[in-house]
Amino acid sequence: MYSIRVVAIAAILPGVSTPAIAQEWYTGAARSGQATQQAAEPPAPTTAIDLSLSATTRNDKNGTITATVAPYSNLNESGLRLRVGGSIGSFSYASLTPPPTREIVGSMQSANLLVGYEHVGRTTKFAAYAGLDVRHMSISPADINNTSVGTRAGARIGLDFYMQPTDYSMASAMFTMSTIDMAYYGRFKTGLAIAPGVYVGPEFIVIGDNYFSQWRAGAHVSGLKLGAVNLGVSGGYVSQRDLGHGFYGTLDARITF
Repeated sequence: MYSIRVVAIAAILPGVSTPAIAQEWYTGAARSGQATQQAAEPPAPTTAIDLSLSATTRNDKNGTITATVAPYSNLNESGLRLRVGGSIGSFSYASLTPPPTREIVGSMQSANLLVGYEHVGRTTKFAAYAGLDVRHMSISPADINNTSVGTRAGARIGLDFYMQPTDYSMASAMFTMSTIDMAYYGRFKTGLAIAPGVYVGPEFIVIGDNYFSQWRAGAHVSGLKLGAVNLGVSGGYVSQRDLGHGFYGTLDARITF
């Protein structure tokens, strides 16, 4: 049927982009007989909020929000991670019950609570998560072949990966899977820097479960800054097994504090 999409895009993967390495900064001017005073660096962030909004021309809309917390360290250091997320969306698919084949329209709300560990290296980050997944789904008109309607609970895992192989390139990947209908979501991006911290490149997305499959291929711009918010936009071609082809667009946002 419908895959829970949890962007995190984090990471997502995933989120939109990895926080930049903190830079030294100075305040005041040196007075006669005094050395220049160096102020303390701003504290490293311990929390990240990721938001993702996505839509396709195949009547598919989805919004997710995810909070990731480093309770005993910060996001720039390896350590324990707590993650809570939620998703709301609408979708459609072709019923297999003839005659004739009908288009079924549905809505979905989900929530998840995960615990994980993130390893932070000099140019790489890798995180693994596991926890509880809860989903509620409704459809119209009724479809006797759809056994996913209602509220269900299951287990969920997630993997996030980010790397900068050079000063001018990046690659990221994220993958999630739930035992609810074996729903999965995967996103892979690479990019080249067009400005400090801003990357452009291709992306590929797979979404599916026991009843539904879709893939997307397009391009992204990641690492745009709007005040304290990191932004990313992407779009391209979408192919769905039962409803055919179309186009998609995604807006990602991340704030850390």
